[in-house]
Amino acid sequence: VIHPGTNGKMPEIAAAMGLTNLPGLGQLVEENRAVHASYATALDDVPGIDLLQPDPRERSNHQYVVAMVEDGAEVRNEVITALHGIGVLARRYFWPGVHQMRPYAVRTDHGPLPATLWVADRVLVLPGGPSITDEDVARITATIVEASRAD
Repeated sequence: VIHPGTNGKMPEIAAAMGLTNLPGLGQLVEENRAVHASYATALDDVPGIDLLQPDPRERSNHQYVVAMVEDGAEVRNEVITALHGIGVLARRYFWPGVHQMRPYAVRTDHGPLPATLWVADRVLVLPGGPSITDEDVARITATIVEASRAD
């Protein structure tokens, strides 16, 4: 980001497509939820990888599958590289922190937002959505395990 502004990504054609797809939204959310549940089961016993769970008091569309890599950016980046190596689109997210982008740079009396930096170094977004199968989740998880334990 080099200038402050808005994040307006929806032209009229995208809005029309969205309206056309509204009747299937419930099914899409259920499919997203099932994929998230598959990841949750597969990653449950993997040390150092924590899948973020939506607040049960809220309704989530499970659009994103977000994991935290406890060991930080180096391990997270190794996991991303390994996943890219098998053709899986995984990525950092909320990186860099907005406070590090020139037009929004802020500092506090406590330094450059250390909690934000900590999270930004650990977030890993995995592919989700109805096209991800249980077999895909197993392959992705196996790669995460192998890459996160490589020393």
